[in-house]
Amino acid sequence: MTDHSEWQLPSDEQTLRTLVENTPDTIARYDHNGLRTYLNPAFARMAGAPAVKLLGKSPSHGRETPEMLAYEAKLFGVLHSGQPDEYELTWFGADGALIASHIRIVPEKDACGAVVSVLAVGRDISILKAAEQRLEQAEALARFGHWQQDFRRGGLQLSAELCRMVDKPRHWAPTQQELLDMLILKDRARVLESVYHAFSKRSAFLALEYCIAVGDRELHLQTCLTIEYGSDGVPLGMFGTAQDISKLKSYQQRLHMLAFYDALTGLPNRERFKECLQEALLKAERNGRQVAVAILDLDNFKVVNDTLGHGAGDELLCEAARRLRRSVCGHDSVARLGGDEFALILSSQLNTPFELENIGRGILKSITGVYQIQGREIFVSGSLGIAYGSTGADNIDELVQFADSAMYSAKSHGRNNVQLYSPSMTQKTTERLALATSLRHAQSNGELVLHYQPQINLISGRVIGAEALLRWQHPQHGLIAPDTFIPIAEETGLIVGIGEWVLENACRRAVDWNRDNRSPPLRIAVNLSPRQFQMNDLLTSICAILRDTGCEPGWLELEITEGLLLDNNVAVRETLEQLNALGLTIAIDDFGTGYSALSYLSRLPIETLKIDRSFINDIEHNRDSAELVKAIISMAHSLRLTLVAEGVEEASQQAFLQRYGCQSAQGWLYGKPMPQVAFENLLRTQVDSQ
Repeated sequence: MTDHSEWQLPSDEQTLRTLVENTPDTIARYDHNGLRTYLNPAFARMAGAPAVKLLGKSPSHGRETPEMLAYEAKLFGVLHSGQPDEYELTWFGADGALIASHIRIVPEKDACGAVVSVLAVGRDISILKAAEQRLEQAEALARFGHWQQDFRRGGLQLSAELCRMVDKPRHWAPTQQELLDMLILKDRARVLESVYHAFSKRSAFLALEYCIAVGDRELHLQTCLTIEYGSDGVPLGMFGTAQDISKLKSYQQRLHMLAFYDALTGLPNRERFKECLQEALLKAERNGRQVAVAILDLDNFKVVNDTLGHGAGDELLCEAARRLRRSVCGHDSVARLGGDEFALILSSQLNTPFELENIGRGILKSITGVYQIQGREIFVSGSLGIAYGSTGADNIDELVQFADSAMYSAKSHGRNNVQLYSPSMTQKTTERLALATSLRHAQSNGELVLHYQPQINLISGRVIGAEALLRWQHPQHGLIAPDTFIPIAEETGLIVGIGEWVLENACRRAVDWNRDNRSPPLRIAVNLSPRQFQMNDLLTSICAILRDTGCEPGWLELEITEGLLLDNNVAVRETLEQLNALGLTIAIDDFGTGYSALSYLSRLPIETLKIDRSFINDIEHNRDSAELVKAIISMAHSLRLTLVAEGVEEASQQAFLQRYGCQSAQGWLYGKPMPQVAFENLLRTQVDSQ
């Protein structure tokens, strides 16, 4: 190959003519009157007319469309200014097809420098424009735009859909400052800090969520950035996508309110109360202070409900909630646990039981007295139980339980009084240690068994799967409830080995039950513990179990809780993505009771949501629960997720779920968790009935 230090342009006229007449680009010359004096063959072919009919004509001759007239104006502009220009022209070709041309217009000058004509060189960009249009349509459907910034040229370009999303003209080209000014104030510093941090680390990718002001509304956007750097590490440009997640955020806020706040009184509900209590205990531990929990029950509330009706009862609860709010101070908080039961977190200065009892009497005094309810005067008092955070409770549930026990003690002491909990933990601790010791040998002794609860397709009524549920058949204590031994297994780390045993046995059953090419295949759901992600190579373990048992990945569903996603752990996300890539289904168990940042639904490979049984239980009698379930179903449909309702016990609950589009369910209405043999009999019965 010859090394040319400089490429020379062809100098002879014949070579130039060959290039001009064989290029696919159109070339035309226009004189000072805007009339064609030359055109190449490509121009004639595209126009569908011989050159003789096109020469001596202006572009708008026979085609006086706004586009052609604007193009002519561009030609005259170059003729007058002597400066090159560009134009995108849309016109109809010989076959009637719409053609998009990008035309470069350059002046031709005589020896004195006067413009005598212009050359218009056009390139057919119809395919590019069609692709851009399809991209715009796809972005509009997905509410998904994109933008790019060139730091060298200082330009910002936004896609048509992104311009529409931010309520700007189609070709809006803002400055960087104009774009930053759209960010709401509380997000601005955070976004800039994240971008500059990425620059400092030379990170090629960055994901952000932020909010911008568009008129009088706020738009929630999710952006993924790709950053290009020069060899010296200086950023050269950025390309970013922007997806409108406002609807998802709206769902999140609505679900959060329904799931964590009481619709009647506006107070935090039980779940939110537990979160607040956990935060208060952690803060108290750091500061070396005490926290106490108080449970208040209104005396004779049932009488008010039964005699004056539920409307009067609701009015009474709202007024009691207002009085309780006024009674707490500082960092203390109040919640409604349900019915006429309220809970308070007391984190003010608590030095002695006497002081705590005085605080309790003050709370009781605030709600005790005459209430004006529906034009009647009603005297209300309450019974209050209090438990210290240091009373020996293993967790917040026990602490609440201790306070609840103290409240019942107050009722048994004649109501309208305060009782402090005084636990005796020796027997409880001894029993717990003994269970932990026995549990270490339960697997090797063959004491662990799996029961299976059927999952039903709500359209066909057929069994489509089962949840594998662990049971412990203790030689002395009989069948021990999972709620008793699973927390011990979690704390001791035994859950990892037990979890592998559960997975292996569930896979073997899935192979047995799908042996006859069942259609659709029966899927077995298995709960995964967070400890299995933390203490074990879960992916390797599951791959080995699938290989050894011969279980198809599609026959296994892995259930995780929302709490596992709380810290947005990268390792957890990668493991879930790898498991999903194998063909396993990932489901969120007890959905609606935990982690409230729902952006993980669009970020992680989640396919199934299991609606928590607590919402299903109250679906007919509690408007909040019904609205929450409807919201979850609607959101799942929007995100194309499958739903399983847990705890279905009544035909009316099933009818509600069917009416609003829930696909499947499990619960006592279809069968309690049952031993393997009983579940196999259920499957045979279904086959025989076909």
